[in-house]
Amino acid sequence: MARAFVALALPAKLRQRLSEETDRLRLVGAPVSWVRPENFHVTMRFIGDLVDEELLVLDGLLRGAASASPPLPLTARGLSTFPESGSGPPRVVWCGIAEDAGNEGNLQELRNGIQEALRGQGYRAEKARFQPHITLGRVRSAFDAEPLLERIGPAIRRPFGTFVARELILYESVTGNQGLAYEPLQRFPLGG
Repeated sequence: MARAFVALALPAKLRQRLSEETDRLRLVGAPVSWVRPENFHVTMRFIGDLVDEELLVLDGLLRGAASASPPLPLTARGLSTFPESGSGPPRVVWCGIAEDAGNEGNLQELRNGIQEALRGQGYRAEKARFQPHITLGRVRSAFDAEPLLERIGPAIRRPFGTFVARELILYESVTGNQGLAYEPLQRFPLGG
């Protein structure tokens, strides 16, 4: 049984740039589990536990959703936390994802296509509002968040890099000697 999710991969140069940013944030000493750079991605839809038979069904569903979307020019921009500042202690540190001018709405359309395809096979729709982002770290315990938020502050709108997402990937979460890793199970080109 695989614990799976659908995501967009990031190019190595952007992962490196975000890794440098997490190194800067790490200096605060906050109790945050920082994500390893090779695990940075943009989650489009969490699926959960899968059995092998479901992979065949998902192949057709996700291939159809991906082929209906053009490649997506995207920008990694701005650091923040979930929940947003002032709404409670941070639980996640993240970098936002924005679409390039003239392409607004394509990322949401891809997300909607994935949701609809999965719903047609009995998967429940995710209720949370889709906010495309790259998770950089997860808070492990309560702490005085002010130093971390101050360090994030200057980067609230900073661009970290641009890329074109050309494929949707079904990943499996695997725990090994090096901790959590995300292994690609299937790849689906955007635009067919």
